[in-house]
Amino acid sequence: MDRGVFLSCRRGICSDTLSFIESLASEYGELPGALEMLRSAETTIELKKRYAIKSIDETWVRAIEESLDALDHVIRNPSRFIEESESVLPIELSHNITSRSIQHLAQHTDYIDRVGPDGSIIPSKILNVFRDETIQTYENKFINTLIVKLHTFVSRRYRAALESGRDEMSARLGFTSDFSRGELRGKCRFEIEISEPPNDKAPGGYSSGLWARVERLYSITSAYTDSDFARNMGKSYIRPPVMRTNAILKNKYLRQCLALWEFIESYDKTGYEILVQETAESPDEELINEIYANLALQYLIFRQTVENKPDTKNALAISETDSVLSPRIVSQVEELDADEYNIYDTEYRRVVPLLRDRYRKLSEHERQIREALQISLIADAIIKKKRREEKARLAEEARVAEEARLAEEARLAEEARKAEEARLAEEARKAEEARLAEEARKAEEARFAEEARLAEEARAVEEVQTNEAVFTDLESVGYDTEADSEFIEAAKRAELERLEEEVRQLREEQLARAAKIIERARQIQAERAAGIYGRKRRRRFWLGIKKQRRKKR
Repeated sequence: MDRGVFLSCRRGICSDTLSFIESLASEYGELPGALEMLRSAETTIELKKRYAIKSIDETWVRAIEESLDALDHVIRNPSRFIEESESVLPIELSHNITSRSIQHLAQHTDYIDRVGPDGSIIPSKILNVFRDETIQTYENKFINTLIVKLHTFVSRRYRAALESGRDEMSARLGFTSDFSRGELRGKCRFEIEISEPPNDKAPGGYSSGLWARVERLYSITSAYTDSDFARNMGKSYIRPPVMRTNAILKNKYLRQCLALWEFIESYDKTGYEILVQETAESPDEELINEIYANLALQYLIFRQTVENKPDTKNALAISETDSVLSPRIVSQVEELDADEYNIYDTEYRRVVPLLRDRYRKLSEHERQIREALQISLIADAIIKKKRREEKARLAEEARVAEEARLAEEARLAEEARKAEEARLAEEARKAEEARLAEEARKAEEARFAEEARLAEEARAVEEVQTNEAVFTDLESVGYDTEADSEFIEAAKRAELERLEEEVRQLREEQLARAAKIIERARQIQAERAAGIYGRKRRRRFWLGIKKQRRKKR
């Protein structure tokens, strides 16, 4: 409806109402008396007009705009690094083998399947090292969290300015009267307040470029939350405070983003400012006459209602005090509170009890509600009790099953331990037998060598004796032995060299055989030590599992 049309209609309604009240006053004599009583009373009339001018605070708009270039650069060029992950896989599925895999295999010999005849090791499982490029760095998580905080910051102030950012004009009329007529005492309170925008303009600052800048910030932050960077990061956020890493402190773009974060944390205003102008006016005589006329009519209607005999059957509540009331004098000065224009995010809920007065008589509907609540509470207690019993039963069954599983695993572990001990004992027995056989073989070889040496010495002695006998025979027949003495000495030296060579070869063969025996003994000792180490490691593994299960109990 047009404002001019509305004002003309309002004036017509007011004039018709006054004409109606005047006609009633001329027809009935009680109304002029009520008017006279109200006019002669102690009356206070208050008329105030308030004009609130609201404008957007440019501080937060400018601070965000100065940091947008840095934030956009970081979003378009996120930092990356190579992430390594390890996984032990079967040898037929392994493709990413590095030096770390060989080191891991050397530390976990139980993964070795067999050793080839040429000394090659064939494992059943081996460590695989996977390398992938990722953007899940702390700096990118910081930017992802900043995007969410920035969008929340801007959208909250954008909506607040959109909903409450209009200029506001309000008017308040208050009427207070303490009247009396003979022994009659009465009080009358009347108050009305209206508020409306002075025009149909958009929020403050729209006519200038400030509101357009706010809308631009809102659209940019909304686009950031739906960017590829935000989708790739997902829910990867950080918890305040922000760690000052070297990457953040030495990168100028990240430093600007950190400054924006600190500004958002420190800025707690609504984003727009309010200038309030309040004026107290004196109401005109026509308004005062209208108020008195209407209140007089309402007074007569009220007197007619309360003078009737009260109906106790339809009474909603009847209460009376247990003791005498002692009134007090309260002095209070009310001031204009600036918090009236604050916008709060907190939602308060208050539970109002059904029975404020213990002596109040409940209606039938309230008694039904109370009985339904009591039945619901009893049913809820029974359901909770059954749920607790069911939960306890399931927990007991799970505990019994867990104990049975642990006992079975302990039995299997004990059987495996006994089998391992039997295997190790068999290997030790075989190693001992091999050692004894080797020692017997060595003793036999030593005996053979000694016999060969004694036989060789006997043969040499026999040859010497034979040669002496030959020389004796030759001398007996007159043979000149001195002529061939050099030949005989050379033959003796050759024979001694041959014997020394045979002894040297025999000694070398014995040393080579002894070296082989020592090498085999070392191999047997290393295998035995590896078996004992594996058994100890497996024993520590099972003991660790048992301790963990005891803690879970």
